[in-house]
Amino acid sequence: WLRVLSPSGTAQAHEANTPRRLGTPHVSGLERPDGEPLALGGESMIVRVSIGIGIYPDDGVDAEVLMKYADIALYQAKARGRNNYQFFAADMSHDFQERIFLEQALSKAIGTEQLFVQYQPLVDLASSRVIGLEALVRWRHPERGLVSPVAFIPIAEHSGLINAIGEHVLRLVCALLKAWQADMVPLVPVAVNASPRQ
Repeated sequence: WLRVLSPSGTAQAHEANTPRRLGTPHVSGLERPDGEPLALGGESMIVRVSIGIGIYPDDGVDAEVLMKYADIALYQAKARGRNNYQFFAADMSHDFQERIFLEQALSKAIGTEQLFVQYQPLVDLASSRVIGLEALVRWRHPERGLVSPVAFIPIAEHSGLINAIGEHVLRLVCALLKAWQADMVPLVPVAVNASPRQ
């Protein structure tokens, strides 16, 4: 978080009436090329900065509102790959509410039949034999139907829910393989995608 507090109050706020023109060079100066190390206390560290910005008085006139909008902008900055900054925009509020809805619904879906696995066959082109399967997690919301993985996987990654989803998928895959083994179905390797966080 980066806060700028004005000791002079009104005069400083008046000068900030054109913040995008004045503030962008200062904010962009905080960015570092991806992967470029920073020397700190004799150690080499890679630092990535995500910044959300709410502007006074364009976006609000009190600290609570500005912090809320800055937080929404910060969420957008992280969603766009981190190591960048975003100014709050009105359309972000709708996107933010949608992401919060999906995150809460996804949290409730873990461990239920809403999350299920589809298996994509891996075929040997020479023999046309199925030599493996790829397990793909899918989400069927009770009201919205199938939710695209493009929509919910990034939310799961950002919120940390991806760990619980990964464990859920592994349990489903293991249960299926055990059932196939009991039924004497020939087994093939099953690939399960894992998040770097796992």
